[in-house]
Amino acid sequence: MNKIVTLKLFKKAFFSTFRTDKKINDQLHKLNLVYVENSSKKNSELNDFKKKINTGYFWISGKKQINKWDNGWSYNLTNLKNKKKIFPAIIPYYYKKKSKLVICGKIIEPITELFEFKIFGIYRDFIFRNYLSEFKNIYELGCGPLHNLVILKKKFKKKNVYGFDWSITSVKISKLLKKYFKLILDVKTVNFFEENTFEKIKENSAAISIGGLEQLGKNFRPIVNHLINSDIKLVINIESFIELYNKDNLLEKLFLKYDKKKNYLNGYIDYLKNLEKEKRIKILKINKVKFGTLGHYSYSTIIWKPIK
Repeated sequence: MNKIVTLKLFKKAFFSTFRTDKKINDQLHKLNLVYVENSSKKNSELNDFKKKINTGYFWISGKKQINKWDNGWSYNLTNLKNKKKIFPAIIPYYYKKKSKLVICGKIIEPITELFEFKIFGIYRDFIFRNYLSEFKNIYELGCGPLHNLVILKKKFKKKNVYGFDWSITSVKISKLLKKYFKLILDVKTVNFFEENTFEKIKENSAAISIGGLEQLGKNFRPIVNHLINSDIKLVINIESFIELYNKDNLLEKLFLKYDKKKNYLNGYIDYLKNLEKEKRIKILKINKVKFGTLGHYSYSTIIWKPIK
């Protein structure tokens, strides 16, 4: 039986600490996000997921995966060249796969095309308009094929928008966007594992990552140190955080195990909490989001700022 994402479900999934607003309800109504929940298949799907974790039949994140992301973003680069249309050309391929999703602990099958991209888009828009509107310069850490940067630039036309990524393909996409659409996005390649590869952050700036730190595992200190020592005023990280998983919940316990085996971001929130104790930063918000793929909750959020 088909179901529609209601405001009640959206709030339960995305807003553990945020307060909603009227615009979200309007956006949900417009998108009409449809899915199927088949509870009878949940046990078999969980067993398949357990087997996947135990066999280790998946690639491991880290420095050696640069070619994987070059290839992934090349798919978007080719689409942009051929179609000369920004969307859906630069939407990452992982949003287009027919993957099982999880919302509030329930495994669902999306019916609406680009379901994950669209439902996260509502949350992303909430973050953009509530936390980034006051800054002149906005940086995305791990900008990929620039889909978030384009949306950010269209929302805040007068702001300077910058992107950092470890793939040269991101830079190539930015050049095409300038050539075909007169869209100016300043994108640079950086080595996220080394602090000295980042350029100087401009004044009156904020930084955001949306899954951009996932590949760092435990090697996130260089980028955090760079941000603390820069002129950045606010940092927003939308990522999968293992510290937020409930170990007494079977599904989240599996997510925790999977993230560790995949070498995804590990220990980031605990590190920031220690920095707060040292009075080097102030944590403004931690928001657990219970939505993602059958692998992890991808969009939990921590918002913090350096203390000067």
